[in-house]
Amino acid sequence: MERVLSSSSGSRDVVSKYLTTCKNMGFDVLELSSGFLSIPTDDWARLSEFTAQHGLKPKSEVGIQWGAGGDASVAELESAGSRDPKWLIDRAQAFINAGAHVSD
Repeated sequence: MERVLSSSSGSRDVVSKYLTTCKNMGFDVLELSSGFLSIPTDDWARLSEFTAQHGLKPKSEVGIQWGAGGDASVAELESAGSRDPKWLIDRAQAFINAGAHVSD
């Protein structure tokens, strides 16, 4: 999803085509990763709703560091710091309220 959003400037039509393609290929859960894109929580929650409207279970990521994973070095991750736990809890609640899939 990150690549689709960044390469399409968030075009609703392009995102819809992507979600439809994922559903048609047999996927049932779609991770909405926030590791490399920084968008407002309300927009991310709307993306969760839009994903659910396409028959997929949105799995919205809530992370403590931006840019974690990929090819980031330990030093880069340590220098980035982490987020306030209240921000994480509020963001997770917004995603749940928007219909995010919660796995066990």
